[in-house]
Amino acid sequence: MKKRDRIISKVKSKYWARTHKYGIRVPKHIKDEAKEIDLENGDTQWMDSVRLEMKNVRIAFEEYDGNPAEELIGYEEITGHLVFDVKLGENFRRKARYCADGHKTGAPSSVTYSTVVSRDSVRILLTIAALNDLEILGADVQNAFLTATNKEKVWIRAGPEFGAEEGTVFLVTRALYGLKSASASFRAFMAEKLDDMGFKSSYADPDVWLRAATKADGEEYYEYVLMYVDDIFLALLIDPRAILVDIQTSFKFNPLPARHPKRGVEKNIALPDTLHRVSGFVNGS
Repeated sequence: MKKRDRIISKVKSKYWARTHKYGIRVPKHIKDEAKEIDLENGDTQWMDSVRLEMKNVRIAFEEYDGNPAEELIGYEEITGHLVFDVKLGENFRRKARYCADGHKTGAPSSVTYSTVVSRDSVRILLTIAALNDLEILGADVQNAFLTATNKEKVWIRAGPEFGAEEGTVFLVTRALYGLKSASASFRAFMAEKLDDMGFKSSYADPDVWLRAATKADGEEYYEYVLMYVDDIFLALLIDPRAILVDIQTSFKFNPLPARHPKRGVEKNIALPDTLHRVSGFVNGS
């Protein structure tokens, strides 16, 4: 217990001591500091990031009209907070992320463990792709956890980041970032989607999904989808757009910045800006 308390205290002190990132002042809370920094800089970048995040995350909340402490049997009250960051690869874009304080709640009855694809599986897939001349594409799911249903019974009273809805009682209906079961909920939802598309989870690595396919010359092979939390990695021969369009009926992809081809990832200008072609690992560039 003493060791744990020492570690937590050091982490907290380090977090609060950090005031800048890449030379840009980063707020710790919205109420005064975010607005104050924007006023100092003569812009609205931090508050714009807050408004964008709260607009995206609003889908996770359902307004409750009543006394939650007395009427919501089996529900637990939680709190939330905003985490601020600066995205170096996106022209120093200001980023705000609303997270539930899941560390303050008890362990849920549902499973919270969530797996990710292993490095060895990725390396094997790249070898298979090179041998079979498969197209390799990657994509990132936007607000991934919020696409899945929340498995925990929790409610929240809106804070100042909710704007005009501050003080409103909400039921958390989606797998909000920070909840203990959020990652597992999203993985189960994505697994259901891939299974509906005909992909089956590998026995060797549950986050490698494969589907039998046939080349134009009649040769049989497998198409692959790899999952690392909200990152999708595809190895296909036939045009992958059809599969990605199917996935996008349930998920939205983040736009990806162009990257240097010698670092192993090259943005393909012929594809939508939500996709990138992974080329460097295969062609040796």
